[in-house]
Amino acid sequence: MKDILALMNPTRWAILAGAVLALAAAVGGALAYTHGAGKDAGRAEVQAAWNAEKLQQAQAEIRTALLRAERVATLSNELMEAQSAHAKTIKDLANARAGAHARGQRVRDAAGGTEIDQRIGAAECTVARAFAAGSFRAAASCRDHLAEIGLGSGGLVESAASAHYEHRRAEALRQFVMPRSPFKPANQE
Repeated sequence: MKDILALMNPTRWAILAGAVLALAAAVGGALAYTHGAGKDAGRAEVQAAWNAEKLQQAQAEIRTALLRAERVATLSNELMEAQSAHAKTIKDLANARAGAHARGQRVRDAAGGTEIDQRIGAAECTVARAFAAGSFRAAASCRDHLAEIGLGSGGLVESAASAHYEHRRAEALRQFVMPRSPFKPANQE
């Protein structure tokens, strides 16, 4: 009976209940800690994946921006080259026009007859007349050469066509490189 009475002792039951409660609290605490740690690890893993994805997106945007900047630099260089070629062609055309005008004026003066030509024509010396005839033939030849210079390879017509081509190329590159206004339609620029 003593054993039964010993089992009925409230102090023992209280100690036993306290031990069970302490064990339950310890197990619950360990489970809560494990759950929190797993939750934090999962949150960190998701955050790391999100950061990695954002990093890849940023790197792709940077590569795209670098490629665009390189393309703009290339187009700007081509535009500068086209503008310099256009300016050189315009200068060459102006020089060719000035030279052709000077040569043409000399031919017009020789064909119009100056005071020296009249004196040579009035001279009785056959050598002077032969020289005058040769001069007239040279002047006629100069007129023919002037026509060739104007229309032939490297002449005024070809230089003008080259200048117009370079100007159109520079304009096309300038319109491609220059930004368009978002407020005006493209066909009104």
